Amino acid sequence: MIAYIISDEKYNRAKSSLLAQEIENLHNYSNRFTRLCI
Repeated sequence: MIAYIISDEKYNRAKSSLLAQEIENLHNYSNRFTRLCI
């Protein structure tokens, strides 16, 4: 049970860091796009 909780925590942390990376990529892309428009 404890191992399951730990693995679940690791999964959630990996998921949130992946989400943060996706948001950062999107942000960088939109910045590049805005720069192109200006």
